[in-house]
Amino acid sequence: MLLGWWNAKGAKTEQQVFAEVTPKLLPGCSSAACVATFRNFSLAAADVVLHGQWGGTSLTSCGDWMRDDRIGGLSRLDCLSHLGKDESKWALSLKEKTDAAALTVTNAALYEGQIRPHITDEKLAEVISVSADYAVHLYKIVAAGWPLLHYAYRREKKISPSLSAAKLKAQILAYDAAFAGYRAYGLSEVYAPSLYHPYELLLLLLVLLVLLVLLTLLTRTPLEGTTFASARRATAHSTRSPATTPARARRAAAPTALRCRGWRGVTARGSAQRWTA
Repeated sequence: MLLGWWNAKGAKTEQQVFAEVTPKLLPGCSSAACVATFRNFSLAAADVVLHGQWGGTSLTSCGDWMRDDRIGGLSRLDCLSHLGKDESKWALSLKEKTDAAALTVTNAALYEGQIRPHITDEKLAEVISVSADYAVHLYKIVAAGWPLLHYAYRREKKISPSLSAAKLKAQILAYDAAFAGYRAYGLSEVYAPSLYHPYELLLLLLVLLVLLVLLTLLTRTPLEGTTFASARRATAHSTRSPATTPARARRAAAPTALRCRGWRGVTARGSAQRWTA
C-alpha cells in the first residue's frame, strides 16, 4: 500500500492507491463499498494504536510504555507529569484510553458485518478477524489498567487519589479479568499475535537465568585432565619417545612383557623367571 503510494510520486492520492491495491490484497473485496469500508476499518485501527498505546497529544503521549510485546509500569510513565494537578487533563488522558478500547469493539463488528463476507480467502479472512478481536482484548486491558496507573502515579507524586478504596478494588478485579481473557484468547487462537508481558517480569526471569548459569558453572566438577597442568603432563607423555627411559627401553626390547605381580620379566630365551628376592 505504502509502496504503491510512494511509487506514484504524488500523481495519486493515498485514497486512490488504497482503492487500487485493496482488491489485490483482499480477494473478493473489489466493490467500491467494500474497499471504502476496509479503508475506514484500517484508519480506525491506526487511531486505536495512536490513542490507546501512544497518546494523540503532547499531554497524553506516553512514548514506549507499551512496546513490541512488553507492558511497562510506573517507571515508563513520566509523561503523566504533564498532567500536573489539572483534573480535566487527567480525565482527558483516561477518556482517550477508554475511547480507544470502545473503538476496537466497533471496528471488529464492522469487519465481521461488512468486510469479511466479501473475502474469498478463508484463511486470510480468519487472520484479520482474529487480529481485530485480539485488539478488543488488548485495549480492554489498557482501559482497565490506565486508572490504576493514574492512581499509583498520583500516590507516588503525592497528588490526591483518583480512586476510592472500593473503586480501586473493583478496578483491580476488572484489570485481572481483562488480562485473563486476553491471555486465554491469545493462547487459544493460532493466528493471534504475540502476547504482551510485563517488563519487570521479563527482567526478573533474565536475572534468574543468569544466576542459574553461574551456579551451574561454579558447582560443576572438573573432568580429569582438563586443568592446564594435567594437559601439559598428558602432552609430554604422548610426545615422549618409548625408548627415552631405561625401563621403557628394556620393555621394548623384550619379546613379551608379563605385567602380572610376582613375575620379574622375560629372559632372552623367553622363559619366565619368578621373582626371587
